Amino acid sequence: MNTGLTSSGDSVAIGQEPGISSSGVVPMVSVCMITYNHEPFIAQAIESIVTQKTAYSFELVIGEDCSKDNTRRICEEYQHKYPHIITLLDSTSNLGMMKNGMRTVHACKGKYLTFCEGDDYWNDPYKIAKQIDFLELNPEYGFLYTNFNRYIQNTNTLLNNQLDDHPTPEGYLVDSLMKGNYFATPTVCVRNHLVDKFYQTFSMERIRRFYLGDYSLWLFISYHMKGYYLKDATATYRVLENSVSHFKNKRKQRFFRLKGFMVRFYFAFHYKTKARIRLLLIYRFISFLTRLVIFSILYSFLPEKKTIPSSLVG
Repeated sequence: MNTGLTSSGDSVAIGQEPGISSSGVVPMVSVCMITYNHEPFIAQAIESIVTQKTAYSFELVIGEDCSKDNTRRICEEYQHKYPHIITLLDSTSNLGMMKNGMRTVHACKGKYLTFCEGDDYWNDPYKIAKQIDFLELNPEYGFLYTNFNRYIQNTNTLLNNQLDDHPTPEGYLVDSLMKGNYFATPTVCVRNHLVDKFYQTFSMERIRRFYLGDYSLWLFISYHMKGYYLKDATATYRVLENSVSHFKNKRKQRFFRLKGFMVRFYFAFHYKTKARIRLLLIYRFISFLTRLVIFSILYSFLPEKKTIPSSLVG
């Protein structure tokens, strides 16, 4: 295996002028960015993309979903400043996260696809160079994920290198992903033909029922090709109070976890998965349901406005 990475992160491949995709030329990399009401964050997100230092041509495709704040105006200003990099999709009505995500992915033309939502940002200016160098030199690998930082918005707290204490396997990762999603979406880079295959395999209704679009995509591609882990923290994931995966409301958290189980069950029983992985999944699901039952029983006996310790409800 050839990592293809220099100490500075400079690309070893010869590409076009950084970021420029000539008319009719397919860019090497597409960055998929969906955004809605991200006025305080969107400029930082876009800047972290357009300032990438790489010899590979890349495009930034922004799916702005008819925000109620000034997000679109900011996106338009950047599109006028970087017309050779940024494509801003039209938005006359709010589509919702799933539809907006799908149309933005479909608009991406690159050989490789990367991600950065409007409230996250990349903190490594060599992210594209490092990831594409590796995938170009190692065609047996279909995707690459990296370490990441987490920024807690309401306390202004930056937590570095979130995967340092987490197992970070390489190769065929479906077994480890069946235990839970440990990829941070803004760190992932994938061969675009695998994403095309995902959307060709599943109907829009099925993808909508998955609910967790990125997690279902990771499971799908991990069945088809190997993945590689890069220890560098290349992106920062911003945690907001209303983030989909960080609900304060316990009922919403349980719904989110239930959807995670449903996605894992689908892939575990529709694709070849080891028996022990299926058994572990069933055991964890039964444990989850047991805690829900205990929660419901205890809640029915509590006085109004009292709460149950979070350790009991998971």
